[in-house]
Amino acid sequence: MCPRKVAKEKHEVQKKISRAQKDLETCLIIAGSSGAGKSTIVKYSHALDIKLYGKEFHDVFKKTWTESPYQEFNRYSEATLNGSTFEGRLLGELHSDKAVPKNILLHIDLKLLTTILGYRAASANNKRKIKSLTKVPVPRKNRVDPKICDLMVSSFLEHKFFSRFKRIVINTVVTDYKTSYLQKKQRRYQGKKIKSSTRLKTYASEHRAMYKAWNENIYRLKPSKIIFTSVGKDGGLYSNNQCICTDWTTKIGHKKSRSSKLSKVFNTNRGKKALKKLYTATLLDLFKGIKRKL
Repeated sequence: MCPRKVAKEKHEVQKKISRAQKDLETCLIIAGSSGAGKSTIVKYSHALDIKLYGKEFHDVFKKTWTESPYQEFNRYSEATLNGSTFEGRLLGELHSDKAVPKNILLHIDLKLLTTILGYRAASANNKRKIKSLTKVPVPRKNRVDPKICDLMVSSFLEHKFFSRFKRIVINTVVTDYKTSYLQKKQRRYQGKKIKSSTRLKTYASEHRAMYKAWNENIYRLKPSKIIFTSVGKDGGLYSNNQCICTDWTTKIGHKKSRSSKLSKVFNTNRGKKALKKLYTATLLDLFKGIKRKL
């Protein structure tokens, strides 16, 4: 038999095997840093019937939550009883469950991903590589290392559970580091006065590194669609630069006064100087990246 014909037949067999292994339908992913507003966006997108994943995947999105009001569950057993929305840290349970839902929504916290989740999902070989570079969980000072971030993110996304889906849609919630930091602190210290933190500079570098590693590795999932979601200055909710909900901040009951009060902690002269240096560093990073591509 002609070698070319043999190769073609072999390729067809492999395609059939691959199709057979894809026993699940759609995996919707919502990803972003801690404090980016992932949960709030998902919660109110359900409540206001917003097409967070576009018209094509809106019906799938609605089916991922069956109860009202929307809330997240820490335990896998509770999550399965209330829909098919899961935290990224439940990846192992999802993969081992023989009755896993055909369509799921997966929350991925990029900070947790670069701290511990990447290691948990890694192959034996990648676990050795990670251990050779850093302690696990990854300390804050090492989470700014591009090599470590890249290895943690790629290890998670290479998990064989994702290969079972016919379609994967990725929605990344984009926000600046200052907003994420303030929202995260407010959530942790509710009702308490937030003091200016010397960790803001480290957090900015960490924020930049985790998003860079995420954006450079999502191709591994061969996504059917990639979406970037953000809240605009006009208070609208935007996906891929198109407004999907006008007056978003008003509709969800967001209070501007709250955020303005929080921002005061960084309005000292010392804070302003630190922020100016960070903005300059960010612009330099962007310029270097563009220069490398050219």
